[in-house]
Amino acid sequence: MNKQKPTTNTNLQATNPPLYLSNYTPLHKMNISPHPNPSYTLAYITALPHELTTAITLLDVLHGIPQSQPAEDNNAYILGRIGNHNVVMTCLPAGRMGIGAAATVGEGLRRTFAGVRWGVLVGVGGGVSCFHSGEGGRKGGKEVRLGDVVVGVPGGGWGGVVQYDLGNGEGQLNAPPEKLLGYVTMVNCLMRNPKVERNCLEEILGELGEEYAYPGHVEDRLFCSGEKRESTLPVVHVGTIASGNTVIGDGVTRDRICSRYKGSILCFEMEAAGLVNTLPCLVIRGISDYADVHKNDEWRLRAVAAAASYAKALILHIPPEEVPHQEVGQVTELVKEIKELRGELTHIKATLENGLSSISYSLWNLQGSKYKVWKEFFQWLLPYGFGKQQRRLKEN
Repeated sequence: MNKQKPTTNTNLQATNPPLYLSNYTPLHKMNISPHPNPSYTLAYITALPHELTTAITLLDVLHGIPQSQPAEDNNAYILGRIGNHNVVMTCLPAGRMGIGAAATVGEGLRRTFAGVRWGVLVGVGGGVSCFHSGEGGRKGGKEVRLGDVVVGVPGGGWGGVVQYDLGNGEGQLNAPPEKLLGYVTMVNCLMRNPKVERNCLEEILGELGEEYAYPGHVEDRLFCSGEKRESTLPVVHVGTIASGNTVIGDGVTRDRICSRYKGSILCFEMEAAGLVNTLPCLVIRGISDYADVHKNDEWRLRAVAAAASYAKALILHIPPEEVPHQEVGQVTELVKEIKELRGELTHIKATLENGLSSISYSLWNLQGSKYKVWKEFFQWLLPYGFGKQQRRLKEN
């Protein structure tokens, strides 16, 4: 008996995706954003892919990709909305890390999105706790723990971010925008206020699901024998963030650098120093390790979630702005340039009209296709028609 070959129904149409892919949009089907590039006012920048993935998950609305992008800008963007703000999201390119890569991303972003006025740099970092020793240490200070959040703000004589690996001395960089610093204070107060019924950070963390839950089964080596906190919610610390091109992975190096800054450093990372002088921004880091030999990925997802949730909580509390005076000035300047261009065109037209009377040959002697070409040219050039111009040439 011959086995019957399975038949394929070529008329089958594409079916709906499986349930677990119902909210997934393939990149090749990503829509172009309905909003023009200048309407995006806030940048959200990450260094690692899973940090960007978490950020996209927290978008209220996904817009798509930019309507246009200069050839000089090599960044890849995802656009969307958080609260009242149109947000540009991007990540450092694959295989690129450090201060230089972050600066390049910031420059490209500002070239494509001229309306962006400030941003947030969000991701993981290595924490420095009060239990870490070293000359000038912070014993008795802030208990920065795994899963907590550190926000770079001015203090201790520093602007919020310092570059510790400059060869010619200390590197102090631009401070965050005053507007963002004001809302850092407000959001932190709201999260601590018992009269506020809902903790915004807790609600946003809950949106991310169990994958980002507090890893209670994983030991915090530094605090395993210390006092346990009543809540597993991240504690938000504000202070100095140290940035450099090298991963800090041992306690001796960490403590030596901390002593140079008189114990003011709360966190180490690798991108902020390249971005803060390119784009006015606030640096937000979730603590995934203690910048020592015990560095691992067990707390990474929780740290990513903590930083991203705080960033969204902050953005949600910032009201939309009116059109800034800078944009009004740009429009005024553009109108002025258009008027000047119209004046130049009027002058060119008058010159052409006067010059035509001195043409030495007669157009009516042109035959066939040449006559047709010249006739179409003058009809395009002269508003009063070809015939009148021809009579004017005849009279001369």
